[in-house]
Amino acid sequence: MKKHLRFAVVAAVFICLFSFPAAQNLIAQQTLGSINGTVTDVSGAAIQGATVTAVSEQTGLRRSAAAQKNGYWEILQLPIGTYHVSVTAANFQTLDLPGITVRQGFATTIPNIGLKPGQVTESVTVNANPLLNATDTTNGYTLDQSQIAETPLATGSFTQLAIL
Repeated sequence: MKKHLRFAVVAAVFICLFSFPAAQNLIAQQTLGSINGTVTDVSGAAIQGATVTAVSEQTGLRRSAAAQKNGYWEILQLPIGTYHVSVTAANFQTLDLPGITVRQGFATTIPNIGLKPGQVTESVTVNANPLLNATDTTNGYTLDQSQIAETPLATGSFTQLAIL
């Protein structure tokens, strides 16, 4: 009986030791991305301290960042989804950018944001979704089932679609 108890304790210790790193890996495999960009005025001068706020259109999660001395800002570790980004600065119009998509493992770069002088109550909405990735050299997107089905393949092999 004592032998079985000792075996059970040793087995439980090994299970705990080997399952803990696996649990950490599962937690680390979240679906996160980021948004970044540069805030300038219409002449191209950087606006330090501009507040950039991203609000998830699906969950309402709100994250903010302040522009650095060179106007650069970034909001890291955002869950994937679509975000409404607004940029505010003293003595400038508020700029709204709806429909900014955050993808897993990618940094969505919003092209240079030029704020116009104006009162704080004025607001401008841009309905374009920039897909520039200036953070790294990878570019890509996901094809849905209908796009895959409509893609003509000379050999009929899925490997040709992967190469494409």
